Amino acid sequence: MSFRCDFCREPQAPGVTPIVLVTKVRNKGGSDTGWKGTDIAEEKRICASCHNPEFKPEILGMNPSLNTVINPVLAERT
Repeated sequence: MSFRCDFCREPQAPGVTPIVLVTKVRNKGGSDTGWKGTDIAEEKRICASCHNPEFKPEILGMNPSLNTVINPVLAERT
């Protein structure tokens, strides 16, 4: 089975295994719960030529609603 790289968008040959890269993580837990850790928020399937072993994922806040774009049409409702 083949796949298309999420970075360069090039189709890969059949039998090539994608590299799964975590691009965004979210901190979860806190001092009130006593448990801390991270949750994968987004991952991409990439080819070997796009892979950068020094890539650091983006760290999102604990509240997922703060990481979304506000829709102005919905924001105008009262």
